[in-house]
Amino acid sequence: MYVSTSYIIIIFIKNTNLNLKMFISIKLNVIIITGVSTGIGFFLSKLFLLNDFFVLGIGNRCNFLLNIFNNFYFFKINLKYIENFNKVRNIFGCFRYGALTFNNAGYSSIQKIHNISLKSLKQQINTMFFYPKLITDVNYSAQKRKKYGYVFSMCSIGGLIPIPKMGTYSICKSTLFFYIKC
Repeated sequence: MYVSTSYIIIIFIKNTNLNLKMFISIKLNVIIITGVSTGIGFFLSKLFLLNDFFVLGIGNRCNFLLNIFNNFYFFKINLKYIENFNKVRNIFGCFRYGALTFNNAGYSSIQKIHNISLKSLKQQINTMFFYPKLITDVNYSAQKRKKYGYVFSMCSIGGLIPIPKMGTYSICKSTLFFYIKC
């Protein structure tokens, strides 16, 4: 069983009859959500989509939302590799006006954490904390040039049963939650 907490801000995009080219070029706010493949990113995307908002999702694999919603745009990018951050920077740079970003990138599966070796602990921390922090910084620098836009790092702590090294996961996610730039 997973327990997730998030704070959601609703913004105003109601027209779902635009293609991506028009969507990027006109004066609209944009909701960008990273880590939409599963978990809190997936459910947050679904919440906005069900309320007729535009969502630009970034993840390492696509989910069925792309087949159901015409206001969902998906970019397949594996955020575990540092070289992919330029792709993310380019996506953020496409928008002429401010965007609302929910940064949920990083390790989120307890199954992946359960049997992790001490040798890979550094990589785990990079994936859970430093990479999402970099995503936030990259987006913030893009938004700063446009004078407005908001970046929120999500806190998503799963699991009710104590699991070895779960504390690292919780600390990383909790720290990111307080790492907010406006």
